[in-house]
Amino acid sequence: GDLSEFKPDHIFLTHAHSDHLGDAIEISKKTGATIHAVFELATRFKVDSHLHKQTGGTHCCYLRTSDGKIIEFEDISRHNAMDKAVGYALLNSYDLNECILYTTGRVPQDMVYKCIMAKIPVLVSKSVPTDAAIRLADEYRLKLICLCR
Repeated sequence: GDLSEFKPDHIFLTHAHSDHLGDAIEISKKTGATIHAVFELATRFKVDSHLHKQTGGTHCCYLRTSDGKIIEFEDISRHNAMDKAVGYALLNSYDLNECILYTTGRVPQDMVYKCIMAKIPVLVSKSVPTDAAIRLADEYRLKLICLCR
């Protein structure tokens, strides 16, 4: 669809790196996350993601908890990697409302829906969202940050 006139204030598409953004900018009061914390997740993907480095055939999700802990999940399916992250948080009593989720995959509407249902306030991706994902994120005020590399 045409998104040329669509300008939500909580959807970000960027090719920037944190070095270009200056001092810490708050992304979410719920998570206490700054733009530097968001780019820290992208950096972790570059240095971690061992199976992805070996095969090039997996997707990764990184869950950043409110205490700054970052946990990695890999799977051949971007959906399964996300499900692993959410399941881990639930099994370990993390409040998903205070977490950030980073995914290496494209962001379709159903991945945004999963974040909304899990009450994750910030979804970050290395890749691009679909127009339906942008509209759904806007409707539910999900912070969506894409092309974060």
